[in-house]
Parts: sequence; structure tokens; C-alpha cells
Amino acid sequence: PASLALRIPEVIDAIRRDPPAISGDGKSTIRDLVKTENARRLSTRPFSALSPLRLDADALYYMGAQGLGPSSVLAPGETVIIKRASNENTAAGNHVVTGSVHAGTVTTCARLAQNLGVRLAGIDIIAHDIARPLTPANGIIGEINTTPGLHHHDLVAAPRQGLSIAATVLNHIFETNAGTVTIPA
Repeated sequence: PASLALRIPEVIDAIRRDPPAISGDGKSTIRDLVKTENARRLSTRPFSALSPLRLDADALYYMGAQGLGPSSVLAPGETVIIKRASNENTAAGNHVVTGSVHAGTVTTCARLAQNLGVRLAGIDIIAHDIARPLTPANGIIGEINTTPGLHHHDLVAAPRQGLSIAATVLNHIFETNAGTVTIPA
């Protein structure tokens, strides 16, 4: 999934959000590796994630499709994706891809937000390649959020210099006194 932030029609930010994964040590079960990862998330500052990694139905189904389960032991260094839902990933799984977004995708998202009359929106895109146009073969718009998760734009693997995305959005709102920012996220 990708997460875009744009000011019509200028892109402010775009994030590729990878699904959560864990790496084996050759001894611990997946269940134990997830417990260790959750303890790390709780103790690490600055925060690297906003929620724990859960072995829910999505995780059980996805691991099962890989022939794995909570009791499976991964080889040392073996990395597996635990679930497809990227909302439980960490900053290490969020990558800035702003310069890669296809111009047609930017235009489509901006027009969609304008047509819906949304003053602030997050648009989730699921695409094989964000640099190519959105087509049935390449990707879709998954959803539109009127309260976008700006934290995904600041919890990234390689933090950017300068203002945070949230500060950029707030500055635009106060400078224009309009609050008309579109943030596909």
C-alpha cells in the first residue's frame, strides 16, 4: 500500500507502507518472536510503532498460507511477513516514495477529493508500482479517510529533514485560512 500526501495538485508526501515482518533466531516460535517485538515497541523511544503486532485472524490466515503458524520456528535470519495489513508495521516498514508517484495518480486523487468536497483526506492506494498509472492491472484506490493518519508520514525508515508532514499541513491550513488540503494517505 502507498500513502500519499498532496496539496492540490502538488504532492507533499507519499509513503510506501510494507506489511509487518519478523526474523527468526532458530529457537523462538513465531508467537515468542511477536512477544519480543511487542516488548521492543513498548520500550523504544522515539516510538517506532503505534500499535502492537497481533496474531489475529489476518495473521493466522496469512501465515497458514505460507505453511506457518504461531508455533513455527523460523531459521536464523529467516524473515517472513506476518500479515498483509500494514497498519501494524513499524517505522522501518514505511518508505518515502514522493518522487515516484505517477502524475496521473496525483491528478486522479486530487480530483476525487475535490469532487467529494473533502477538505482534508487520506487516500490509500494499493499498487504494484506507484510510478505507473493506476489501472486494473496495476492498482486501485482502497479507501478515502477524512481523518488521515499523518503519523505514517513521520514514522519512516529514513526520516526527512525539515518540517514534519503534520506541521506542513497545519501551516498550509493557517496560511490559507481555508483548510483545503488533500492528503491521500
